Amino acid sequence: MYYRVIVNKFNSGFEQALATKNFGRVESCHNDSYNANEAVTKAKRGRHCFDDFAVIYTEEKLKKGECYPDLVYQLHSDNNRKHCIELCSRVLAGLAEGKDLSKFDYIVSHPVDEFGQDVSYDDWMAKFTCEAQLLLEERDKAEQEKARLVAQEKSNIKSFERDSEEITYSFPAVAGIQAGREFFIAQVPFKYLVKFFSFVDESLPAEDRAQRKVNEKHGNDIAEYITNNPSEYVLPSITVSVDKAMTFDAAVIAGSASRLGILRISCDATILINDGQHRRFGINIALKNSKGLENETIPVTFFYDEGLKRSQQIFADINSNLSKPSKAISSLYDSRNEFNNFVIDLIKNIPVGKYIDLENTSVNAKSPFLWSLVHFKKFIEALSGFKEKAFNKTGVDLMDQMVLKKSVNIIFDVLCSGEDSEFASLLNGDLKPADLRNGYISGYAVFLESLGLALASAIEVSSVLSGEFDELQFRSFVCKMAGVERYLNSDCWQNRCVRAERLVKNNDSVNLTAAVFRREGDLQLTEKMIEIENRYGFNFSV
Repeated sequence: MYYRVIVNKFNSGFEQALATKNFGRVESCHNDSYNANEAVTKAKRGRHCFDDFAVIYTEEKLKKGECYPDLVYQLHSDNNRKHCIELCSRVLAGLAEGKDLSKFDYIVSHPVDEFGQDVSYDDWMAKFTCEAQLLLEERDKAEQEKARLVAQEKSNIKSFERDSEEITYSFPAVAGIQAGREFFIAQVPFKYLVKFFSFVDESLPAEDRAQRKVNEKHGNDIAEYITNNPSEYVLPSITVSVDKAMTFDAAVIAGSASRLGILRISCDATILINDGQHRRFGINIALKNSKGLENETIPVTFFYDEGLKRSQQIFADINSNLSKPSKAISSLYDSRNEFNNFVIDLIKNIPVGKYIDLENTSVNAKSPFLWSLVHFKKFIEALSGFKEKAFNKTGVDLMDQMVLKKSVNIIFDVLCSGEDSEFASLLNGDLKPADLRNGYISGYAVFLESLGLALASAIEVSSVLSGEFDELQFRSFVCKMAGVERYLNSDCWQNRCVRAERLVKNNDSVNLTAAVFRREGDLQLTEKMIEIENRYGFNFSV
């Protein structure tokens, strides 16, 4: 039954309320809350009504006119407790999002319990955290159920009814919500991935597919990556669409909000890959080479099938919003690449190393750097005669590596010495990188690569007589080349690497610039350099 009772001085404290004598007196009884609240409203509108009223519910039979202060007090404390739990849930949710406690000063500055007693923040949290956590979990469950219904409504799946007898394959999974739709992330063993997960028919025209055609070379590269690094490889998740209803058996785990569990998918479902077909292709090849990989797993994101347009949009969204790292930072972080390691070590030991951008591929006009890591790698390739792939594949013996290290150190020791050196001014702080670029070709990648190409011959010449690297002879070559004017407006660079007052870097400009350095060092030009010079009208006797 619902009862209308007097609650005068309800908020003034229990003792003061009791002093009113009629506190908790039953004024009327009702079969439902609506009529009870209507009676409260009418009583308050009474012309001579000075009492305050509330509605309480109890299964006990109460007598009209009798006072039941304990029941009213219980109502009061229950309401307060609900309020404390709600406030505590806000604090927990905020802390989970990484917010600072100062954001909740209005809640935690003067915490009180359900009885209106002042308590410490720690005691307040200890008292209400469990129930607040349960409240958050119930809300999460409600959001997940809402997302499930949205996914069901938007999918192409006609029936979501579970057939308990249906044969399924199962994966440990996490349920989530994106764009208001339910989805699942599961750990799928490689052996199931290649068996059940399908490619789109590549014979279809592009507009009728939700994926690009498989590039077998890319897939083989992934397979090689896996097999060559069996204890270190990392593969990002695959995204798929499923054309049958999925069943999620939530695990009963405190604090999980029923989002951890087992995902079950019918064995006759079509699982179409929206993103990750090359990973699937590569995994298939790797499994043929190594059966021990069968139980390795890859994370897979499962969405309900919503048709071709939705699948195409998933592919477009994933790939258009990816930010591919620069070649420079990829090189910096790739410790398996021996060439990268070698180059990074060189940079650390030269005076201008701090002016090489290790993160970006190119260097803009206002950059605090001279060259990028990519430019410096091109310089080492030109100087050594080894391409990066060859360096990593066949290796370079320690003697050749030592020669390269000595050569690089000598080159930058010479370039950074002398009163007229722009590099010395840079290191002294008298010249900024941007100013150096404005006045000298040495502030550009074309200078670096062409100098490496020119000095490659000097390394050979300095080693040919004794069979050992002659550092003094090599230094003399570098000093001769360093004597060439490096001003942008110098005549020697016009139509070579400077055209129409602009720096040009391509294969021709690198060879044309290297030819100038080689002549200054009394070194023979390559046939390619001679051919390019003739083509551009630079006719010299050889």
